[in-house]
Amino acid sequence: MKLLLFFVIGAAVCWLMWEKGYYVIQKKIAVAFIGRRGKNRWGASMTSATGWTKRVLPLEAGKKYRFYYDVSLTDGDIVVEILYNNQVVCSFDAHSRTATLPAEKGRYILGTRFKKASSDYELKWEEI
Repeated sequence: MKLLLFFVIGAAVCWLMWEKGYYVIQKKIAVAFIGRRGKNRWGASMTSATGWTKRVLPLEAGKKYRFYYDVSLTDGDIVVEILYNNQVVCSFDAHSRTATLPAEKGRYILGTRFKKASSDYELKWEEI
């Protein structure tokens, strides 16, 4: 009974952390992967990484945000996407580095996909 209660409380804590944007769901294989996060930024340094990461993006409804993507890619490919209702609303790569997004009510997911990537990347955002 105690074990079941432990798992239920653990699942509830993980869900609350996911909703607030602190919990990261990820599947990756890498020689090295060092994630960087902050209140208004998300990024990582990686070597030979393949996989993906996802987290909730804490945007307030009714506000407008400007996103800046900075990447120094030495090998492979990295794509950063913002999803709303499972639809891609913004996509960032080596050619698309800035975007403006008016936030609506709902959950925004920040997803990163990488394939054999060796690089440093960072996505920063600010309220306009």
